[in-house]
Amino acid sequence: MNDTVVMKTRMNFSRPRSFRSAPALVFALLFTLVGPTGGLIHAQAEAGPALNPPAGMSDAEFQRVYKDGANLQTIFRAIYAGVRPSVVRVMAEVSVPTGQEVPPALLKDPFFRRFFPQQPRGSRKSVSFGTGFIINSSGLIVTNRHVVGDARTVKVHLHDGTVLDGQVRGGDELTDVALVQVQSPKPLQAARLGNSDNIQVGDIAIAVGNPFGLDGTFTTGVISGLHRAGLDESGLKFIQTDASINQGNSGGPLLNLNGEVIGINRMIYSPSGGSIGIGFAIPVTAVQPVIKQIAETGIFERPLLGVKIDAVQDARGNRGAMIVEVVGGSAAHSAGLVPGDVIIAIDSKNIKGPDDLSRQIQRKRVGDAVELDVVRKGRKFSVKTKLKSLQ
Repeated sequence: MNDTVVMKTRMNFSRPRSFRSAPALVFALLFTLVGPTGGLIHAQAEAGPALNPPAGMSDAEFQRVYKDGANLQTIFRAIYAGVRPSVVRVMAEVSVPTGQEVPPALLKDPFFRRFFPQQPRGSRKSVSFGTGFIINSSGLIVTNRHVVGDARTVKVHLHDGTVLDGQVRGGDELTDVALVQVQSPKPLQAARLGNSDNIQVGDIAIAVGNPFGLDGTFTTGVISGLHRAGLDESGLKFIQTDASINQGNSGGPLLNLNGEVIGINRMIYSPSGGSIGIGFAIPVTAVQPVIKQIAETGIFERPLLGVKIDAVQDARGNRGAMIVEVVGGSAAHSAGLVPGDVIIAIDSKNIKGPDDLSRQIQRKRVGDAVELDVVRKGRKFSVKTKLKSLQ
């Protein structure tokens, strides 16, 4: 399954052309490892790095900096050991449309039909693979909706080589989140979920997954951007990272330095199809209501206020979401809201604009009561209403 915005990826593994230089290489290695007296030279002294400090840095300062780097290495090792049992490979057999769309006018042209016969439309079976992570010991796994497609059963490969049959619990196509349930004879180790609302640009980011089928791949980078919008129709604000993400990473965890999941790896931007350091992850906090509801009911009902909104700011710099249109029969309609009203807060939380209002609504559930602070022609008032389903 392609995880990229721009298609194709090609990966070549090549062998050395010749091994004629092997004896010289062995000699060079022996010369490096054996000292003048014939004893083995240690690669690194126990007291510190076998390196000289950069210009302008004292040896003591360099020792301290080097020690801090070694501590980070220890942290990385601990994160990998802690999260690796929670990361799985998900393989699904999905249907892929075949054939090609041809304009009807061209089909009437005998010349076109002779040289460009239309392929019969239908579908073929294809194996999609991606990554997932376990969120509870009973075997509930989060992955991307596009990884499992419309499959009902999948194969789940654990870190120790165990292969389990998985049942797709449900998914939400808009946010691209799906849950898979497996039954294991032994308890499974769950990943810890963090708070993606607290991350900042420059924070260390770690991706663990199965790019190109290379299980358990661990890549590091930083959070290189936040609130990336317009990448799909979900309305989500994506996390951007330069931690390497490639085909097969989809659905895997993006972690912070505490080893907590802060994002679900979703896609990359690449002219070539391979990672160029621009990857995007779904903020885990933003889709926790989706995950929770699918786990409970197998479906996700999207809450709807029922308004089309636009950004607005008054002379004092106060921001809000101005209603452009109210959908008949919606929660907003029931509350008596009309075009021109400006929503400035929801449940006593100030609204910075349309995106902020949408994000707050999506964290609710259908049937939840909300209180809206509204300004109409300079007059402020509050209304209460219950959110309805998008369907």
